Amino acid sequence: MAASLAVIGGNPELRKGLSNCATSSLLACKQLESGEVPGQPITPDPRVIAAVMADPYPAFVFSEENLKKIAIPVQLWSSDPAQNADGLSGCCASTIKQRLPAPDYHFVANAKHFSFLATCIPKETQANPTACTDAPNFDRVDFHRSFHTDVVAFYRKHFADGAGQ
Repeated sequence: MAASLAVIGGNPELRKGLSNCATSSLLACKQLESGEVPGQPITPDPRVIAAVMADPYPAFVFSEENLKKIAIPVQLWSSDPAQNADGLSGCCASTIKQRLPAPDYHFVANAKHFSFLATCIPKETQANPTACTDAPNFDRVDFHRSFHTDVVAFYRKHFADGAGQ
């Protein structure tokens, strides 16, 4: 689940009968349909004063109404829907973008959902090719250089504003 959205004030709709779960094989949907929900209320963490998210998934548990309490700066990264053979890439960040007040949104052309993970060593690539293999025209090492720079700049800006003091 997109726990990061819940941590910053999003209120996920966790119940049986969500329309997107009817035909989904997503583990979260199976858990919701069987009545497995958290035993305690989901509450935001007030210590979080800015957040960076890459491809939060799934979006369907967070309606616009359920995200309206988010009041901190959010940097949101999206992989490319053109790489969606995995069913994850580009599916949700654009939807979440529309539901947040004013995210710092970054679309990453040719990125797959797992391209946001660190570069894999050969043993990892062999064990999990889905998470470790990028589109032919995507350079994960090069992308991470700019990704890291942008994330650090985002946090520096928001911590420098005095929000964390």
